Amino acid sequence: PYNFIDPDLWHEMTLIRESLRAGHLIRSNPFAYTPSVSPVVHHEWGAGTLAFFAIRWLGGTGVVLLKYLAAFLTAFFCFRCAARRGVGGQLFCLLALMAAFLAHLGFYTSVRAQVYTFAFTACLLWLLERDRSGDRKWMVVWLAVFPLWVNLHAGFVVGIGLLGLHWIEEMTRRKFRPDLILVIGGMLAETLLNPYGTSFHAYLSRAL
Repeated sequence: PYNFIDPDLWHEMTLIRESLRAGHLIRSNPFAYTPSVSPVVHHEWGAGTLAFFAIRWLGGTGVVLLKYLAAFLTAFFCFRCAARRGVGGQLFCLLALMAAFLAHLGFYTSVRAQVYTFAFTACLLWLLERDRSGDRKWMVVWLAVFPLWVNLHAGFVVGIGLLGLHWIEEMTRRKFRPDLILVIGGMLAETLLNPYGTSFHAYLSRAL
């Protein structure tokens, strides 16, 4: 009953449509009736790209598939994280009811960019559980996929914050973890891997 198009999706896809016509990601807002900031930074441009091509190739079904894919990945990583913490299936399903209430704003429309932040956050929490067990291989994988999050939704700042809190937790347990500092530094450096350059950070400072 709530599967309607989120208004954000229209200007996300319009941005990509006009950018394809221009041959580059536009940094102005040709649809504004009043003077706008310059450059115009759209932190959900990656989500708009996915939606644009999903609709071009699969129609409305493509957008619905994106939503369910994000929901599946979020649930999958949450379950894997809970399993590593010793949570059984029955307790997981009970707590999932509360989690669904907290996440419904991301999934009650066709697709919102927030759903990608849900999935990446759940993935990071699972990887941090692996880190607590001594597995360090996750760091390379994480640094490889983090730029995707940067360009899909500005919620990536949550990931940087969570990893910072994890490092503090390790320090309180008298575990000196320079490797975590390097990962956090790598994540900060990878925020430059966006089509807006340093203008992206100026935008974030205002938006946050």
